[in-house]
Amino acid sequence: MEKDSTIIIGAGQAAARCAVELRRLGYSGKIVLYGEETAPPYQRPELSKSYLARPASATELNVLTLEQAASLDIEIVTGAKVSAVDADTREVRVNDQSVAFDKLVFACGGSARKIDNALSLRTLDDAERLYSMLKSGIKLSVIGGGWLGLEVAATARLHNVDVTVYEQQERLCARVLPESISSLLLEHHQRIGVQVVLNNKQLEPKADTDDNVLCACIGIKPNDNLAREAGIDTDSGIIVNSRQMTSVPNIFAIGDCAREAGRPAMENWAYANVSAERAAHAICDIAPPVAPDLWLWSKQGDLLVQLRGDFKDAQTCVVRKKGDSAAYLYLKENRLQGCITINDPALFGQSRPLFRARRELNMDELADPRVPLNKVKAA
Repeated sequence: MEKDSTIIIGAGQAAARCAVELRRLGYSGKIVLYGEETAPPYQRPELSKSYLARPASATELNVLTLEQAASLDIEIVTGAKVSAVDADTREVRVNDQSVAFDKLVFACGGSARKIDNALSLRTLDDAERLYSMLKSGIKLSVIGGGWLGLEVAATARLHNVDVTVYEQQERLCARVLPESISSLLLEHHQRIGVQVVLNNKQLEPKADTDDNVLCACIGIKPNDNLAREAGIDTDSGIIVNSRQMTSVPNIFAIGDCAREAGRPAMENWAYANVSAERAAHAICDIAPPVAPDLWLWSKQGDLLVQLRGDFKDAQTCVVRKKGDSAAYLYLKENRLQGCITINDPALFGQSRPLFRARRELNMDELADPRVPLNKVKAA
């Protein structure tokens, strides 16, 4: 493979995965990651879970240390500000210097949407600041009842903090969950002592005392400004095809800053990894990897929610329950198209072959908790 250079703008999980995958595929050119944060690539999802709860340290979140990168001949430059991209001359402006590239990967993620006088949770520094305030006696108002807001609320309760969640919609996680699971989440948070205010159309309350801390968990804005200024197609994210290629040859986008044309943004851990691997294969001119099933998870105190697939036009829901665990299986024409499990990672893993097969299922076996999901026969 001819030697060239690949610059990756960003040093998060997607950037690290892309760089490591390039080396695994035999790419021998220079690889440089430019990250604005001072930390090496780390797992952002754990900020609202183990790191905020504080059994985990910052180093435990690392996905690619500087030493590991050096062993793969990958350069990670932290505290680096990329201010411009010239797609014609193939140069980036970083820390007031011009650096040439042959391939460029945007992995610059997204920025937390802000509310005046409210904290946010997107970076290690954000998590450290919020953690320092989680002391007994404060009142935490979490604005947003999506995954992040609910994780922050549940973790704050572990610190004996008085928590209220304010959600604009009529139910929790309304954008991604069926109503029955939204109700389950509401019951869980009420059980652990979180107050939940639904249909809260105004972003209130205000932090009027030192003991009333606001944390805005209202989503992110894709960091697509560098690409847009470089003449690359953007629309609430950098537009890419199924191989993460942008509208300009030899320039790619992955992770939270990317959006496949005609599809909503995929702002999650699984897409960060999948898109990184796709881009690495494209850069190496290798056929794309088999597309895995994208899945999500959320840990909210002692509640683990895992989901994959689609639930919106399901015709049937089969429920399996055992103790405090449950599985909700959503079907259309007796084919599994969505799965949500509560506190049952083993059962969630068993559901994967049914998604792969896309076959009509024996409904009696599907409803029988004695039959492992991966053993359910075709109809």
